[in-house]
Amino acid sequence: LASTATAITQAQGTQTLIAILLGISFVTYGIVQTRRKAATPSLPMAPVSALSAASLLVDGVQAVDFLYRMAKEVVSPVYRLPLPQLRPVYVVTDAGVGHAILADNAHDKSPFYEPLCKLTCGPSIVTRKTADPAWRRARKHVVHAFRPDRIIAMRSEIMRILEDWITSDVESLARAGGVLDINQAMLDVTVQFICSAGLGYACPMDEARKVVADLNVAAVEYALLQPFNPLRAYMAWALPAVREARMAMERVEAFAKRILAAHRATPPAHRADGTIIDLLDSTPDYPDEAKVSDIIVFLIAGHDTTAFTIAWALYALARHEKEQQHLRQALAASDRPEACEELKAVVKEAMRLHPVVALGTARVLASDVALANGSVIPRGAEVLMDHFSMHRSPSLGDPDAFRPARWLGTQAEVEVAQAAMMPFSAGARVCVGKELAKAEIHAVLARLIGRFRFAVHREPQANLGLTMSPKGLQLLVQEA
Repeated sequence: LASTATAITQAQGTQTLIAILLGISFVTYGIVQTRRKAATPSLPMAPVSALSAASLLVDGVQAVDFLYRMAKEVVSPVYRLPLPQLRPVYVVTDAGVGHAILADNAHDKSPFYEPLCKLTCGPSIVTRKTADPAWRRARKHVVHAFRPDRIIAMRSEIMRILEDWITSDVESLARAGGVLDINQAMLDVTVQFICSAGLGYACPMDEARKVVADLNVAAVEYALLQPFNPLRAYMAWALPAVREARMAMERVEAFAKRILAAHRATPPAHRADGTIIDLLDSTPDYPDEAKVSDIIVFLIAGHDTTAFTIAWALYALARHEKEQQHLRQALAASDRPEACEELKAVVKEAMRLHPVVALGTARVLASDVALANGSVIPRGAEVLMDHFSMHRSPSLGDPDAFRPARWLGTQAEVEVAQAAMMPFSAGARVCVGKELAKAEIHAVLARLIGRFRFAVHREPQANLGLTMSPKGLQLLVQEA
């Protein structure tokens, strides 16, 4: 008994010693962390309440102005945004910091993207994690649809659709000096582009407009409202907008299935090899549900962003008559109008001032990210890329001015402008279809500015949904 008691006493003594050592370790760790944090410059907090920040971010018309105002008031490459959620949220307004974060694949997709799975009827090439083998397989396979030879092949179809629209709609308007709803017109044209040239589907205009309308309804709910208020997903019984978004996506999913079925019903000898739909359908170990989701992704990405980029560019040129006239003269003097340097400069400047993906990239940090000023974005933080504020960096000198000549100036000036730009994201998740988008934008603008003169009839509001559109924009169109 005595030996047992002694053993118990010794064990208790050992446990007490271990507890003391652990206590000392925790206290020491706490002191070290406190000193480290005290020595590390803290990132500023946006001067706004959590409730105001959450409400402004989901207000399509106010969101862009709110973020730009915060960027100018805080004056920091990164600031913290007070939002009512457990994970801290930081906003990046410096393209250099954004590139560094996106270059590291360990910083993966944010939970902000989870509601987008509903917008694509399941996990897709956009929402899957970078480490997901299914994403790597699909991306590696479909990227071949955007080779230069494929883009040249698609361009002929793009030009056919463009000329049909000009003949049927624009020429009569121009003769009468009429008003053009440029947003609707570009959505009509670009959805036909992607359906016909990329997905091999001849889409009637009435069907295209119904799909675009359904996608707009769903995008507001799943890309704007639910990412900042996840509880909406469980409130369909109380919120008609949630029910409407769900029904809209059921119709879009049925449309995507018709595209896939039409492709498979086409005899192989009559299919165009290497198209988006051809490569998606031939991706190995990729189920039909995933293919349907990716069809929806390319349908959205292939029309929405391109349509609004063209609309914003035409708006900028309509507001700056001298720039418009200068471009028209350059196009007339060029053997390849769609490739002339003045047009490239206008497109870059329009994308800088009006990035349609104004707030479209988000990551969760896998490790601390140290900034040049010594401050740190902590591991586990949610990071949002504010492309709108990035592109209007104070380093440009006149960031709010539409000045295409900055892209034709000295090498130093061009480098400053380029350093502020990130229109197609960056890193492994850079937009896979960016070269097709640029080809479409250049082709449409070259043709329209070469033949017609535009003036602003009704000023737009920047409206942030899935993308940033010039809401309400109307242009007067006349023959040049």
